[in-house]
Amino acid sequence: RRKRPKMPKLNANDAKKVQNTEPVHGGAFELLPAGSYLARLRSVEARQSTNGHPQWSIQWEELHDFDHERYAGRQFMDLNLPQAKMPASYTKGPDKWEKYQGMCRGRLAAFFDALGYTADSDTDEMIGERCIIQVGVRTIQNGARAGEKTNQVNGIEEFDADKYGDAGGDGDEDNF
Repeated sequence: RRKRPKMPKLNANDAKKVQNTEPVHGGAFELLPAGSYLARLRSVEARQSTNGHPQWSIQWEELHDFDHERYAGRQFMDLNLPQAKMPASYTKGPDKWEKYQGMCRGRLAAFFDALGYTADSDTDEMIGERCIIQVGVRTIQNGARAGEKTNQVNGIEEFDADKYGDAGGDGDEDNF
């Protein structure tokens, strides 16, 4: 007969602390107040949107406000990539399609501009770069979390030390 591996168990001290703690269901991080935050680019992943269109899924980390407070967690942003051809399933007409494609190109231009790169840059080179993200709060419309509030990155801009000062609080705007 095979011996089963020992399953993990909390030590008595940790078990007592956990037992006396209010359960947290869902996300462990509190919502950020809407506003601007200094953030570092963590990753850019190419994927398909829920509609099957190409997009980049972007993660930001090391979030700081301008009172030198650091916030736990990450923020997320999806950028839809422009498409060469209007899909047959698009029903709003070519004028609205082109307007939408212009918005997609503009959001990508803002992404590259905010991080100090050009549109022909490899996103791998950009990992670790900092910029300002504008975070909002929205209500999730569908799915298992429908009705819950969540943060959303609404825009990004270049970090300008002259405008924002020393956000890291250490006399060096490059170190936060």
